[in-house]
Amino acid sequence: MSTLVLLFATSCLGDSGNGGSSSATYSGTLTVTDSQSGEVSYSTNESSITISIPNMFEAKLDIVFNGVKFDNMMPALNVTVEGLAFKNTISEDETSINYVFNEEGIVPMVGGIKYEKYKIGVIKGVVGRGADIEFTLPSKGKKVTFKSKNNDANTAAE
Repeated sequence: MSTLVLLFATSCLGDSGNGGSSSATYSGTLTVTDSQSGEVSYSTNESSITISIPNMFEAKLDIVFNGVKFDNMMPALNVTVEGLAFKNTISEDETSINYVFNEEGIVPMVGGIKYEKYKIGVIKGVVGRGADIEFTLPSKGKKVTFKSKNNDANTAAE
């Protein structure tokens, strides 16, 4: 039964054609705030992420923050967060399946290299028709949020 649910759930993301994975790219707003003061230190409306499920028989997803910057001095990089366990939920309007995740201690990668120094404190979010993701970078004292445009059905039903 869980395999059937996962197969149905991956229809929210596009099938890559290889029969075993799905992915979708979302554009939206990325905002970085100071964890203590809440002051916005960086924001852009031109951000995008790619969500993929490498193997639809495992309930894990990967996120690539495409060309992301966490401050004005940082070069734009593709930052990858892999292996986030998720559960499926139905949207409040019952029109889509969403992926809900909440993990901690994840090490991000750039170019296949893990950056332990920038370990993510907590990363959580909901992905479906839209994407709503937030995570903390304790080593930098930052909180990062991404909210996709046209984010109309990404709230999990309770």
